[in-house]
Amino acid sequence: MCSSDLVKAANGSMIEILEASNSPASALGMRDAGLRHLAIEVTDFAEAYQQLVNKGIRFLTEPETHNGNTVAFFADCDGNILHLLHRETPLP
Repeated sequence: MCSSDLVKAANGSMIEILEASNSPASALGMRDAGLRHLAIEVTDFAEAYQQLVNKGIRFLTEPETHNGNTVAFFADCDGNILHLLHRETPLP
């Protein structure tokens, strides 16, 4: 996977993931200081997760559910860390 890929949510929201021309040598750790990941909130976690797996996305973590929130982390082509998120109770 890479070059360009679109991920579209049921509500029409879309994210385009583009490969940079000069990728960094390695991704920074998920817990390093600074912006390290972007959340992509979905209404059906299992379906969204499977769609990404089917497109060749390799997840950095297994899906985990805590307090009704389910998350799984993955990286884009440039090493930016993203996480798929479903909240049992949406934020206000």
